[in-house]
Amino acid sequence: MNLPLDRTMISPRGGALTSAVALALCASLSIAQDRWESFAGSPDHSLIAPASPASIAAPAWTRSTDNGGLTITFVGQSAPVVYDQTVLAIGSVRPAATANFFLYAMDRASGSILWASPIPSPSLDSWSTPAIDFKRRRALVATGTKLTCLDLGTGAQLWQATLARSVVNASPMVTADLPLGDRVFITDYDGSTSGGKLYNINASPRSASNPFDPGQIVWAVPLSGSSGNTPAYFNRRVYVTTAGNFFSATPGEVRAYAADAITAPAPIWSVADPSGNGFFGGVSILPTAAGPFAFAATYEFFAGAEEPYSAALLKINATTGAVVWSAPCPRTSTTPVPLPDGRVVLSAGINGYGSVPSLLLYRDLGSSASLLWDSARASWIDINGNQELDAGEFTSAGGWTNQPAIARASDGSLRLYAGTIPSASTAYAACTTIRAFNLSAPGIPAALATYPAGGSSPAIAGEHLYTISAAGLLAFGPTPPRADVNADGLVDINDLYAWEQGTGARDVNRDGTINDADRQPLIKELRRGE
Repeated sequence: MNLPLDRTMISPRGGALTSAVALALCASLSIAQDRWESFAGSPDHSLIAPASPASIAAPAWTRSTDNGGLTITFVGQSAPVVYDQTVLAIGSVRPAATANFFLYAMDRASGSILWASPIPSPSLDSWSTPAIDFKRRRALVATGTKLTCLDLGTGAQLWQATLARSVVNASPMVTADLPLGDRVFITDYDGSTSGGKLYNINASPRSASNPFDPGQIVWAVPLSGSSGNTPAYFNRRVYVTTAGNFFSATPGEVRAYAADAITAPAPIWSVADPSGNGFFGGVSILPTAAGPFAFAATYEFFAGAEEPYSAALLKINATTGAVVWSAPCPRTSTTPVPLPDGRVVLSAGINGYGSVPSLLLYRDLGSSASLLWDSARASWIDINGNQELDAGEFTSAGGWTNQPAIARASDGSLRLYAGTIPSASTAYAACTTIRAFNLSAPGIPAALATYPAGGSSPAIAGEHLYTISAAGLLAFGPTPPRADVNADGLVDINDLYAWEQGTGARDVNRDGTINDADRQPLIKELRRGE
């Protein structure tokens, strides 16, 4: 924002803001983004949140019932998403024999329900995560055969796209920088055969350069097996995995497509897993000075106890599709999280079948990778002496369904947050414990804190962490500021105008006193995302 500093700033409502406020808004300091907009936090799936909660000793609030007092069962392995004053999560209530599913919008400060919009029921216990189109203030949720778009402020349905098959475990991803019109990308489910598809769905208004209506399917391309493969986006390319064809022994692939194509494109490149397994998770993209790189991990079905690292973690040149390296890992359907210092975090393993839930940390050595840490094996004490990792002999953290979240603490160190997946009999229920690890500790990561509930694929925004538990949706961290001063459902310049004019809910920091300490967090909220 470049404004002459010797003039007053004019509010959209016609009033003038003080020059002090204009100076504050035009200051050169940028405010870090304070949102967790989709699965893994961002379209490239490699987000490191710029702040983290000081403590996870106790939640600030728990939301477990709807406004009618009915108990909400949030989708256990799904994740919440966060933007502005709002947290979104998928859940259901059972006033009758059949569960009714809703996308719930909750106030970040109190957990109170702002709105609940009915959505189709998830298929096959799908744990899809919602997404937020912050550019148009929309909420997107993929359940059943529908991709539903809702108004972020009111929950009103704006459009709904119908897919050929149901969505299972995959989450929508929306772009914000395509010049001809932004798109939503989603995959549907076909297990391990060949019927699934990657869909390109228009998100922008129709225009001379964008001849599609919002919600219109622009194109769809076939995938050879499709499940849990949330698309990733970077620099006008969409990246997606396939599960391959289980019955014909066709391996899974990682593919790149042109995101701005207006007709169904051929892949820019496609690379098969060298070990012949399929991908049931997504791709993450890490930009580097040498160009962007893609990371993805496979799921291997047939390994026994003697093969705990039977699957593969791959690093791929995102420009050319060349495999840079492949490292052994436990089976997983999660997405790797590459760190800017050359390490890669992976949550993998399942209770039984030769593996255990674990968090793993790899060092990228350029043309290969080495395993630095396996949380299960690092904490293992062989109590019964059978040389097997039995329940109760190690710290259970992470696992094949649990997408970890990483944030930077106030001292600059990196924090890793992950949950404990349930036993095999209730594998899709909410996680039972959330743990925090210091990734900047010398040597292996240091365990920092534990809260004995929650931990399902956390979302981090500002100094706040949100996670689903069996007891409801949990929020950790200080009370966020109430920046919607004029109560119009938006946080914008009109809230600052109202604050200066002495109207509306001016106690932004909620300390019971209205003074300059309220104006500063309001300005920070207005500049968030610069």
